[in-house]
Amino acid sequence: LVDRLLAGPAAETNTAVPAALRQEAAGTARLVRAQALLALGREPDGMAELEALRGAFPGSDPAVYSFIIQAKFLADRGQTVEAQQLLIELAERYEDSPYAAYALYEAAGNAERRGEDKHYEEAFRILHDLVERFPRNELVFYAQLKQGDLLRKLNQLGPAQVIYESVLNRFPAHRDAPLAELALADTLFAQVTADASRLGSALARYERLFDLPSAPGEVRVEAGFKEGYALATRGNSPEARRALWLVVDRFLLDEAARATIGEKGRYWLGRTLLVYADLCEKAKAPQEARDAYELVLRSGVWGENTAKAALQRLAGGGR
Repeated sequence: LVDRLLAGPAAETNTAVPAALRQEAAGTARLVRAQALLALGREPDGMAELEALRGAFPGSDPAVYSFIIQAKFLADRGQTVEAQQLLIELAERYEDSPYAAYALYEAAGNAERRGEDKHYEEAFRILHDLVERFPRNELVFYAQLKQGDLLRKLNQLGPAQVIYESVLNRFPAHRDAPLAELALADTLFAQVTADASRLGSALARYERLFDLPSAPGEVRVEAGFKEGYALATRGNSPEARRALWLVVDRFLLDEAARATIGEKGRYWLGRTLLVYADLCEKAKAPQEARDAYELVLRSGVWGENTAKAALQRLAGGGR
């Protein structure tokens, strides 16, 4: 179809369409053709088409976006270094393009995928570059959130905490602010062993998120589970059981709420029930434990195999 479009006389001579728009349409058509060639497995032809597009329409929107198309193709094949280089080239050559900040964000993702500390540090630097060069871009929130995540992977919990706090101070009304607050709570809890005073702050944030109506249901379920789990790990079993069962009652037993929870929410609901059941077993309440394990099986949440094994063990007289 692209070949027919570009071969047609109207493509070059239709004066009813402004020349700039004809050029944009032709460039976009060639970008589509390159994507089709790559999807067909004709990599040399597809790559040649991308290069030809950049030569024929330098600096145009399709030509700039072709870097992103090529980088994604390479990254999907595991060529993350080459993909990262292309994306950084885009950001350097076309800094005024609306794709420049996005290219840096994706470049950082390619660095992170290589999975070693030096790559996490490299990804952090790329995101820092994004924030510095494009301070008003909508990706700044997500770039800084990702910087905090990278610092946690590097076990730099204090600096990660500072970044999450900065994100929340700078973007208090952002639609995804609950994600930053959850990450901050996780970071605080991860520091409890070294500083027990962090526990209260972590629990307060988990509780606040769980009760926050504007937060996504899956975030609320995760926060509720983590509040209960944190209480359990600190030896407060009665309060942990109360917090965990509240998650189940509010998001699993309530049919309307359950309908809003996706796969990730079902995972956290399953973990909630399994930890709750384990605490019941330890508290010498085997029937409550059985009920929780059976609820895992009836509801279809995560943890089916663990629940089945636990029920068999309880039936055989085990703990």
